[in-house]
Parts: sequence; C-alpha cells; structure tokens
Amino acid sequence: LTTDTVIAGDVEMPPQDYDPELAYDAKMEAWSKVDLDVVREATTDNLYWTMAAQTDDPSIVEAREAKRAELKAIETKMMARHASEQEIRDYYAYQEKLSEDYVIVLTEILERYGNVLPEDDYAGQALARTMHLNKLQEMPNKISRALEQRQIFIDQKQEWMADKDAYRAKLEAQAEEANRALGKI
Repeated sequence: LTTDTVIAGDVEMPPQDYDPELAYDAKMEAWSKVDLDVVREATTDNLYWTMAAQTDDPSIVEAREAKRAELKAIETKMMARHASEQEIRDYYAYQEKLSEDYVIVLTEILERYGNVLPEDDYAGQALARTMHLNKLQEMPNKISRALEQRQIFIDQKQEWMADKDAYRAKLEAQAEEANRALGKI
C-alpha cells in the first residue's frame, strides 16, 4: 500500500464493519441532556415556542408562515412608506417581544445546560442571544426612523397635492443637481 496506489484508486477498501447510524455522536449525546420541556415550563407564553421551536405539527408551521407573511406585508408597507403609525408600532412591538422571548429562552438554556453543551454549540447559543440583545438596543432607533419616513412621505404627498407643478419642478431640479454632482465624481 503506497500513496500512489491510493491516489490511483488501485486500493480496494475493506467493507464497513459498523453501522453509521449507530456511530457515537457527542453532540447528540450532549443535546439529549437538554430537557426542552423543563425550559418550556420555565418560559411559558413565550413566542420562541410559537415561532421557532422545532415542530412537525402542520398547523403550527402554517400559523408561523401566516404570521411571517403578515409581518412581511407590514414591512413592505413600511419600506414603501405607506404603513400607518399603528402598523409601525405594532410591527416593532411584535419584533421586540420576539427578541425578548428569544433572549429569555436562550438564557434559560445556557444557564441550565451550558455546562453540558459542546463548546461550539454554547458559543452559537450565546451569539444568538447577543444578536437579539443588539436588536433590542436598535429597536427605538428603528421605530423613530420608520415614523420619520412615514411623516416625510405624508409631508411630500401634501406638498404634491397642494401644487403638483411646483412639486414636479422641485423634483426635476433635484434630479438635475444630482446629475451634476455625479458628473464631478
């Protein structure tokens, strides 16, 4: 047996004498010690269980997809600056609650089972928690920006409705100025 014969494919591999399904899996063993029912009991009425926990239940999957579609529709309206103030506030209230609930569940998992999780899985759970904490810190600014964009749209619409020709002339002047600025680059 030489490297050349292995590279050339002239080596016949012996048959596998073990079943890969029965192979030892340290991660699986570690996660088998995590009792999600205990975590669920400690974190009742938590959106994590509604929106993220693994499930094979088609009704839960369907409800999640419906909620995500509803949120996407509001997000699309916000991007187009057509969402109402209430829609904006409701959207971000839901996002805030979702991130808060993720933090609660992830903290519970890390505090109860952090000592049995593989290092990379612990780090992944901690990173997910940190990301949700960061989202929570950014939330007030996101709400303010969305409300500001909505107000800008309302003001522009009112300006347009008051004098369409003047508004069109203003936009054309802005476009001309932008083209001049691009020519300087």
